[in-house]
Amino acid sequence: MRSLPHTLEDQDTGYLRILCELWGFDLPQGSHRSVVDEITLSMLNRNTLDELLDSLPDAAKQTLAGIAQAGGRMALPDLIRDHGEFREMGAGKRDREQPWRRPASPVEVLWYRGLIGRAFADTPKGPQEFAYIPTDLLQMLSETLPDYSVPFLSPLTQDPKHAYLATSAAVDDATTLLAAMRRTPFPSFELSQKPGLTLERFLLIPGLHNLLLTILHEILIIEGPPWTPNPERARAFINAPRSQAIRDLLLAWKDSVIWNDLAALPHIVCNTDTWPNDPGLSRQGVLDLLKPLKPGLWWDLNDFVEMIRQTYPAFQRPGGDFESWYLQNQSGIFLHGIENWNMVDGALIRYVITGPLHWLGAVDLGQDSQSASKPSFRLTSVSALLYDPKAPVHVEEPDKAIAIHSDGRIIVPRGVNGAVRYQIARFSHWVSVESAKYEYRLTPSTLQLAREQGLSHQHIRTILEKTCESPLPRPVDLALTRWAERGTEAYIKQYWVLRVQSPDVLEMLRSKKSTNRYLIEILSPTIAIVQSSDWPKLQAAAARLGFLIDPPGSNE
Repeated sequence: MRSLPHTLEDQDTGYLRILCELWGFDLPQGSHRSVVDEITLSMLNRNTLDELLDSLPDAAKQTLAGIAQAGGRMALPDLIRDHGEFREMGAGKRDREQPWRRPASPVEVLWYRGLIGRAFADTPKGPQEFAYIPTDLLQMLSETLPDYSVPFLSPLTQDPKHAYLATSAAVDDATTLLAAMRRTPFPSFELSQKPGLTLERFLLIPGLHNLLLTILHEILIIEGPPWTPNPERARAFINAPRSQAIRDLLLAWKDSVIWNDLAALPHIVCNTDTWPNDPGLSRQGVLDLLKPLKPGLWWDLNDFVEMIRQTYPAFQRPGGDFESWYLQNQSGIFLHGIENWNMVDGALIRYVITGPLHWLGAVDLGQDSQSASKPSFRLTSVSALLYDPKAPVHVEEPDKAIAIHSDGRIIVPRGVNGAVRYQIARFSHWVSVESAKYEYRLTPSTLQLAREQGLSHQHIRTILEKTCESPLPRPVDLALTRWAERGTEAYIKQYWVLRVQSPDVLEMLRSKKSTNRYLIEILSPTIAIVQSSDWPKLQAAAARLGFLIDPPGSNE
């Protein structure tokens, strides 16, 4: 911002006369520049300044301290909203109405004493008008307003009882998604539409998949729709060290132009075609607020959000506009105005910290009790990437090997290289996932799918032998050889068993076209099997023939 002489140079003689009256000295004589220089010398006199500050109303002192705490400047709309109105008037009206004698707010008290100026400055939101303390005056205020430059948020003195440490699990989930779409391309980003697998139960971080798919698309690792991995870029990602992979994901989220963190809030609804916020501006606004916090220290999340509400409420609002965003809650109530700040802006801060930043390794979360009333957080070493993309980051990479059991199960620890699990996931049936391991099983159908994608049984055998610390179990080796020679020899399907009391009943059901179509196979004169989805149809068709059939489970 500007110095005191440059600030006063823009003011007319009438304003300078008012200022001198309020400071208690006469308006100097001479040219405008010489008058400004002499007033500046008087205002920057230590004793004179202290006397004026002592005479200020308490509200004006608090407002001045608030601007100083904000780094010496504050967006003018924020200042007016939080500290009272500023009546715009020309020199003639000002001299007639004499507003300095009856100031409407602390803002006017400071303005007519020359303690604050007004100027436009470029910001990520575009040009914005600020109220500022002249730089030379701000330097002197640092001695009069103790600790004004120190954020009034203090770190917690004790660690939380329960800590939820950030991990690199996002890298594992990204590998899972890439393997799944390599098997079967995704028609969309909605997991419920994926054929053949309930993918969500194989992900370590619930709720992360949409964000991961979005940023994988933005950094060109996947392409579509239908969505499938780009061979070269996907290979580079899954082969990269874990620290590089988490770096790529975190920075892709930070720089995303598609992902909107505000739109991810479940309680907010936008009924217009586009969301009113700039996603990048909103995200960067939160990151700028976090930058002064020292990594490794625990901070109270509620206190942090409240501090932002009091000091930088318009961090994502160009011009401090809290009225033009047509957002609603789930009940259809509009969330207009500063009074709904916690529902919109405060909720965004909480989501970014407890969601993406935690999921992507940059923030640990804490809790003093099992309730959610005392949340806390701390920035990890990974958070340095948000402010310096070249910052050194170390993520532990455990040296673990897969285990192959004689019954065809394959256990893959989380620490295994992503490329290994990616390949195993391509030719195996997905059984389960826990926090530390994935379980797969060799089956004819998955081996056939892999063959159709260019993986031979010999290639599969080589992958298993290279990644297993012990020799391939002989039954598994024999099974692979047998499948390569004969293909699928056995499979399991689920049916309902229909039992009747006499062969005549089953014969009657077989003789009628309306019921026979649902009998898949006859196992004996009194037993047949029915497709799981067809038993209600068989039940209805038999009833139309005058024969009642109990539904499954009725005789248990």
